[in-house]
Amino acid sequence: METRQLDLNEIANKQQLTLNIAPYEQPAEMEARLRREQDDAKHARRIELTLYSACLGVIGTTFFICAYIVLFRDTNSETSKWATALLTSIVTGLVGYATGRAKK
Repeated sequence: METRQLDLNEIANKQQLTLNIAPYEQPAEMEARLRREQDDAKHARRIELTLYSACLGVIGTTFFICAYIVLFRDTNSETSKWATALLTSIVTGLVGYATGRAKK
């Protein structure tokens, strides 16, 4: 039986493959690493959900206060202008976020 030699340069230069040389990882070490990575990912998702919820709460509260000022209050024109400008900014930001225009 003929043994074919493996050319590492050929493997490393291919576009589809990645050559990685790493030390052997014990099964217990691998389980601990994977568990830690899962916990880190869960924590990151929790933080992201908390931030989104807080931002949504602030934006929603501001939106309803401004809408109340514009629609139902008899206020001076300066306050109405501020409320209208904030409403416009909130709606523009939400539409931009929804359509993904800020992505590069």
